[in-house]
Amino acid sequence: TMYSAQYKNQPNKDWPDKVVSVCEAVRTVLEDTEVTEDNNNNNNLVPILATLVRQGNMLEQALQRIQKLRDCGRQNECDNGLRYILYSVDVNLLFNIALGTYDFDLVLMVAEKSQKDPKEYLPILNAYKAMPSDYMKYSIDKDLKRYDSALSHIAKCPDNFEECLKLIQDQRLFKQGMLLFPKGSDNYKSVCKIYGEYLDSKRYYLEASYLFEQAGDYESAVRTSERACSWERAGNLARRAGWSRDQLDQLFKDLAAKLEEMDRGMESALIWKEWLQDAEESIAVLARTKCWSECLRQVRQLGRDDLLETHLLPALQDRKQILQSTISANIDKIDQQVNRLEMIRAERSTRMLQQHQDDQEDMEVDGRNLDDADLFSDTTSVGGGGSVATSAAR
Repeated sequence: TMYSAQYKNQPNKDWPDKVVSVCEAVRTVLEDTEVTEDNNNNNNLVPILATLVRQGNMLEQALQRIQKLRDCGRQNECDNGLRYILYSVDVNLLFNIALGTYDFDLVLMVAEKSQKDPKEYLPILNAYKAMPSDYMKYSIDKDLKRYDSALSHIAKCPDNFEECLKLIQDQRLFKQGMLLFPKGSDNYKSVCKIYGEYLDSKRYYLEASYLFEQAGDYESAVRTSERACSWERAGNLARRAGWSRDQLDQLFKDLAAKLEEMDRGMESALIWKEWLQDAEESIAVLARTKCWSECLRQVRQLGRDDLLETHLLPALQDRKQILQSTISANIDKIDQQVNRLEMIRAERSTRMLQQHQDDQEDMEVDGRNLDDADLFSDTTSVGGGGSVATSAAR
């Protein structure tokens, strides 16, 4: 409800749709009545079908009920039920639902009762009948845009795996596709590869790397791990891929440079020290990325005090100059802002003072005008009284 947020302590309830609840309740009573009275009594067929049609998503169950009557030889009841459904539902919609049951006898029955042109649907049905069972179901589901179901059927057609991959790629059914093939199989690896390519295009590099690894494509797994700056993973995958020493060294240098650009100096220095066996460059990286404590520790551990003069102290001097210039620029900026604020305050005070003086002058003028008005009022009163008295004397 609109006030549910005010009652946070009460559990949320998903109330069923009223129409669905009423249809299910009525249908249950009608079905129980059929069983109680006579198994062969279908007087309640149309009301039951009405509840299924009214729910909207139960048309397939309605057709299955009619199909069951047809299989039992109750053709008259079957025709009556089908006639009611055709009266209540669009013909093309019902034809597609019947087609989705893969029962061509039911499809023909619906098509005949709907008075559709045989030239319109017979070529389609004949084409479906000529196909193998699973491929036929795949084709029907694809035409009906039931892609999940279509994928489950095309996956059972080993000769059409390329078409299966295309469906997965076009409809982005990667997760569903991975569940349909045994893990480690060639088909599973192919699905993982196209999923990895999709994630790579969306810049989900780390996730793409895991999928490329599942696909056995270690080159792509290394590349996407490098893009994700997952340096440990990239190095391990490169070793598993059997890269040469030169290839590994170039990869490690690229990873170290990228980590340094991202201000991850500790990790970059670790690559230089442990993977590239270059302790001096490791110290240089720590100095450039302002990791002073670790830099000093490694210098002392290495026993190279000369590196203090060549790397650490120059980096400290550069940092000192940068900080001094930054502080000086900030001070100048603050001074400018303070001066500006003082000027604005002075101008505001001047305007307020001038406004006050103007108000005082206006008040004085108003006071004088008020005194004159009183004087004129008294004079008028005196003059008026005299006129009256003169008139009376006459």
